[in-house]
Amino acid sequence: MSDEASSFLEFLKGQEVCQVAFGMFDLQLNWANGGLSCTGRLLYEPSEGERSIWTEGHPFDAAPLLRLLKQSIEGFETPSSSVLILRFSNGDRLTVSPENGFEAFTIHQLGKPIFVES
Repeated sequence: MSDEASSFLEFLKGQEVCQVAFGMFDLQLNWANGGLSCTGRLLYEPSEGERSIWTEGHPFDAAPLLRLLKQSIEGFETPSSSVLILRFSNGDRLTVSPENGFEAFTIHQLGKPIFVES
């Protein structure tokens, strides 16, 4: 991901997760004025306990992510154009990457354009 795209995502820092929604085809983390919709592969690594992987079609595999409620995004990494790693205030990490050729994620924020990565 370019430096320009990374600087565009600086608004993620400090966002507090107020909703975790999961279904058959996507998983959403929402905060006050925006959110992250994931359609790729998620690797969730809690600071304590076992990691879990969510992919399309397995909604209950996302249940451990409920631990992110009321947690703030402390930082992020974009090691490539289609991978996003989020670090949360409780020490948990979430890595979003593409799966089956679809985009990995979309980000929306009030007052900012939608950011899509594939």
